[in-house]
Amino acid sequence: MYPQQPQQPLTPGYGAPQPSSQQPGQYPGYMPGYPPSAQPEQPMYPGAQAPTYGQPSQYPGQYPPSNAPGYAAHSQPIYPGYPAGPTGAYAPPPQRRPRNARLPIAIGAGVLVLAIIIGLVVRYNGPTTVSRSFLQNLGNNDYSAALGQVCSTADSTQLRQGLTLAANVAQRVGVTTDTSQLSFTLVNESNSNASVSFSGPITGSNGQTRSISGTMRLNASGLWWCVVTYTLR
Repeated sequence: MYPQQPQQPLTPGYGAPQPSSQQPGQYPGYMPGYPPSAQPEQPMYPGAQAPTYGQPSQYPGQYPPSNAPGYAAHSQPIYPGYPAGPTGAYAPPPQRRPRNARLPIAIGAGVLVLAIIIGLVVRYNGPTTVSRSFLQNLGNNDYSAALGQVCSTADSTQLRQGLTLAANVAQRVGVTTDTSQLSFTLVNESNSNASVSFSGPITGSNGQTRSISGTMRLNASGLWWCVVTYTLR
């Protein structure tokens, strides 16, 4: 015969084994009938705080919280050659503005028109300019320069011969004349010929002063003018 085991008391609270309160899906110590906020705290790992049920999170939108105790801040990998932190939105490279092909043409046309206007003004005043320079060369006894302003045509042959003779006389006399006080007026002008009248006082290097007047006829020579003849009154 085997010895009989003592019978365990069946009265609760006197050492009788209690039924387990753990049900599937519940942590140990769960007590039926208690709200979640009254449940006993779960054991946490060192350095972490126990969660509080039924209260809003202190770190909304973050899991795990980057600055919560016991959690290490998550760092993004940094690759060589790229800046740290989030990358901004992609921006396409700036497009090169197309060059206006009409701009150089417009500038060239403007320069050409301006040059034509200036040329027309200079040519229009050409007969007066040539007449003044011609008489100034005569007054300075520079007959070679004056001959260079005479047209090489048949109707200017007499003028060329007279200037050659006057050059020989001027070399012997050596008297110069100041013609800067003469005034010149354009009488008429066309594309091929022009007439200029002049008048005023002239003063010689010997101190003598007298008044003269006359007319000078000119012909077009290319884009400029040349003297055909002149007369004194």
